[in-house]
Amino acid sequence: MTAELLVVVQLLAGYPQTLAVPTVEPVPNARLVEMACERPCNVQGWYPGGDTIYLDERLDPVGDLWARSILVHELVHYLQEQDGAFGRVPSCRRWLEREGEAYEIQNRWLMQHRPRTRVPRYMRFNGAPPHCDT
Repeated sequence: MTAELLVVVQLLAGYPQTLAVPTVEPVPNARLVEMACERPCNVQGWYPGGDTIYLDERLDPVGDLWARSILVHELVHYLQEQDGAFGRVPSCRRWLEREGEAYEIQNRWLMQHRPRTRVPRYMRFNGAPPHCDT
């Protein structure tokens, strides 16, 4: 499933095709928070760079559209790194631009795949993290 989603994300985001597919590793939420955040946060997925995407173990990206959209978001980050996107942008601005693009692609993907009988939950981009001085 990850390889197929990666191709879709490449098409939506316009990134070049890559043959490498990241590993998706389910981890307990407490571990995810510890790895991704400086303090308690509402994190469900995280891509720190490299070859592994971490998802909250409570998510079911195979059976749940919303969980799959979180994987889509993290795959955008994976492709951003593979492409070197935003590489010359200062760090906080780079973070903002990378997140903005990932939320945009996630929401576009949700719009294309949402069930007709219910309204999807869209992600909202809330701006910079506390440590980021914009």
